[in-house]
Amino acid sequence: MKKIFVPILCIIIMAIATGCLHQQLSEDEFTIIWQEYVKREFVESFDEEQSTMQRREILNSVLNDFSINEQSFYSYCRTKHPDKFRLFDIKP
Repeated sequence: MKKIFVPILCIIIMAIATGCLHQQLSEDEFTIIWQEYVKREFVESFDEEQSTMQRREILNSVLNDFSINEQSFYSYCRTKHPDKFRLFDIKP
């Protein structure tokens, strides 16, 4: 009985830990983050267009400030807002 219990307990703990790492993003959170990104991009590029790398750096800074996982955000953006996702030219 103990031989089965320990591996099952380990599997459950790993499943919970893995699930907690993947954040679910709501549309409201996306909108707030996107508005902050647009503000920062405007300030940094008032008279010139940003490169894709510069856009990613700005967005990653915003995501870091809001403690949002980059992969979760980009995944949400790719599925729900493909027009905005194209701005960052990220290959799947």
